Amino acid sequence: MKKTFFTLGCLTLLALIVRLFLIQYYQCIDTDGVSYVSIAKELFEKHRLLDRFYPPLYPFLLGLTSYMFNNYELAGRFVSAVLGALLVIPTYFLGKEIYGKKTGVIASIFVIIHPSLTDYSARVLTESTSTFFLTLFLLVSIHAIKSSKWWLYVISGFLIGIAYLTRPEALGFLPYFIGASITIVLFGKAGDPKNLIKNLVFFLLASMTLMLPYMIFVGGLSGKTGLHLVVAESVGEENFPRAVDIQITKYNPAESPSFFNELLRNPYKMAKRWVINLHLTHKFVIPGLFPPLLLIAIGFGIFRMKFRFTQWKELYIAFSWIPYLFVLFLIIVGARFLLPLIPVSLILGARGIEIVEDRLYKRVMKIKNLPIKQTVHHLIFAAVLLSLLPYTFRPLYRPDDNAIYRDAGIWIKENIPPPIKIIDRKSWVAFYSNAELIPLPIGEYDEVIQYAYKKDADYLIIDNRVIPEVRPELTFLLSKYFVPHELKLVREFKNKNGQIVLLYQILRDK
Repeated sequence: MKKTFFTLGCLTLLALIVRLFLIQYYQCIDTDGVSYVSIAKELFEKHRLLDRFYPPLYPFLLGLTSYMFNNYELAGRFVSAVLGALLVIPTYFLGKEIYGKKTGVIASIFVIIHPSLTDYSARVLTESTSTFFLTLFLLVSIHAIKSSKWWLYVISGFLIGIAYLTRPEALGFLPYFIGASITIVLFGKAGDPKNLIKNLVFFLLASMTLMLPYMIFVGGLSGKTGLHLVVAESVGEENFPRAVDIQITKYNPAESPSFFNELLRNPYKMAKRWVINLHLTHKFVIPGLFPPLLLIAIGFGIFRMKFRFTQWKELYIAFSWIPYLFVLFLIIVGARFLLPLIPVSLILGARGIEIVEDRLYKRVMKIKNLPIKQTVHHLIFAAVLLSLLPYTFRPLYRPDDNAIYRDAGIWIKENIPPPIKIIDRKSWVAFYSNAELIPLPIGEYDEVIQYAYKKDADYLIIDNRVIPEVRPELTFLLSKYFVPHELKLVREFKNKNGQIVLLYQILRDK
C-alpha cells in the first residue's frame, strides 16, 4: 500500500509540474475566465453573488486561492492545475477497481500528458475542476452500489452537487446514477436490494442539499438553459460567431424559455439542433479529444468489452456518456464540454493497450532467441504515449494568438489614467487594462459611434482577426490612413503572425 501511495504521489507531482510548466505559454485569459474572475471579485470583495449564468464553485475556489497569489488570473490557473493533477488519483483507483492495477497505472500516466487535460488545466476555466469531481463521483458511486453503504450514497450525492455547482451538465448524472443503481442492483446482483430505496433517498437528499439552493437562485432550470438555448440557435450557421452575437443581442432573460418548455413547444427545432450538434461532435470534438493512436487503443478496449450484467462496473463507466446526449440539445461545438469523459476513455484505452500487448507478447514468446521478447510488453504503451507528446506540448511552438490583446491591455493600463471605458467585442483588452467593457453592438459605423457616445465610451478596439468576420461593417477601420473624424488612432499593436490590434480614442464633440 505504501508503494502504491508513493507511486501515485510521484505521478501526481509530475502531472502538476507539467501543468505549471505549461501555464506560462497561456498568456491571455479566456473570455469565460474573465467572467469567473469577476464573480470571484464580487464574492470576496463585495460579498455578493449576482451572476445567474456561471456556477459559483470555481470562482469561490479561485477567490480563496487569490490570497496566495494576490492575482485572480494566476489563482484560477493554479486551481485548474492542482485539480487537473489530482485527477491522477481517482483515475488510477477507478481503473484498478474495474480492470486491475496495471490498467489503473497506464490510465493515470495518460492523465499526466493527455493534451486536452493539460490544456484546460492551464486555463481559468471550470473544466479541470468539473472533470476531477465527476471522476471522483464515478469512483465513489461504484463502491456505493457494490457495498450498499448509505454513507457512500451520501458522499456520491454531495459529489454530484459539487460537480453541478461547477458545471450544470453534471445534473445529467443524477438520473443516470439512479437508473444505473436500480438496474445493477436488481439485475446485476450487486448490493442489497432491501436498502436500495433508502440509499437512493439519501443520495437525492445529499445532492439536493447543494443543488436546490442554487437552482432557486437562478430561477429554476430556465435560468441556466435560457442563454444556452439562444446561443444554440446559431449552431450550424456558416458564420457562427456573428450568428451568436445576433442571437445574444435579442436575448431577454425574462422571456427565456426553460429547456423542457422549449422541447415541448418546438420539438422539431430541438431535434434538428440535436442532429446538427451530433454531427459537429463527431466532426470536431472527438478528433480534438482523442489523437489517432489513443482512439485506436480506446476502440480495442471497447471491442473487447463483455456486455454482461456480471461485468456491471465496466458497463457503468462505459455508458457514462449517456448524460451528455442531453447536452447536445444545447451547444456542444467545443471539446471542453466532453472533457469529463476523458478519464473513463483513458481507462478503456489502457485496457485496449493491455489486451494488444498481451497478444503480441504471446506471439513473440513463441519465437525463440528473439532479443526484444522481454520488452515487447511495453512497446504499444510507449508508442501511444509518445504520440500524445506533440499535442501536449503544442503551446511551446504555437504561440497564444490572444497574447496581443493582453499586451494592448497592459499598455493601456500603464499609459492611460483610469477610469476608462472600452468598447470591444471581447473582454480581453478591458480585463488587462482594468477598464469597463462596453459590448460592441451590431450595426453600421454610424450606429456604433452613436452607441459609443450614448455609453460614454472612451476607446474603441479594432482587430484584423475578429472584426472582418463578425463585424464586417467596421473592417474599413483597419486602414489607419482613413480615420473618421470621430476617432483618433492612439496606437497600433502587431505581432509576428501578422495580427493587428488598433486602439482608437473616441473624440467628443466640442
